[in-house]
Amino acid sequence: MKQVVFLVRHAKFRNPRHIYYGRLPGFPLSKAGEKQAAWLGKRFATKGIQAVFSSPLLRTKQTAGAIAEKTRASLFFDRRLIERGLAVQGKTQAQARALKKQGVSVWEEPPKRVASRMKRFLRKIFKRKLERVVVVSHEDPISFLVLSLERKPFDRALFPPERASVTRLAFENKRLKSRAYFAPQHFK
Repeated sequence: MKQVVFLVRHAKFRNPRHIYYGRLPGFPLSKAGEKQAAWLGKRFATKGIQAVFSSPLLRTKQTAGAIAEKTRASLFFDRRLIERGLAVQGKTQAQARALKKQGVSVWEEPPKRVASRMKRFLRKIFKRKLERVVVVSHEDPISFLVLSLERKPFDRALFPPERASVTRLAFENKRLKSRAYFAPQHFK
């Protein structure tokens, strides 16, 4: 069975205090992010999308909502798609640097665990035999899933998806056959 999963990193959002936001509630899309989400919705409208899945955080829900509206696909929320656990959540960059100097790790959730929960989510897609789906998540979950599927080291620099980017994963019989990456505004 052939299946296509479109991984979408959420659109731009507001962070007026410039803090590490992680899994904190709030952080709605900015005006630019709303435009990005609407643009994504228009692009997906003709792709035969059967379902849209999203992390439960506001910025992903709003991005996914715009896509679901244009595709008329059902929208589902799944905690496995949530942002990576962040120990400095709610801190400013200066506060985070001070903690790092004290030996405090920025991350609470190791990359392997993030990739594992994302792979469990993929198995759900495979089990439901959905052929074309959109999955709206965050930078690290998308990055670590792709790196894991391609058997590459968990180095965020190897695959850093931009906000509002699309990563197309094509599977055949649950095996990854190809990956294509589209930076914002290049997804047709």
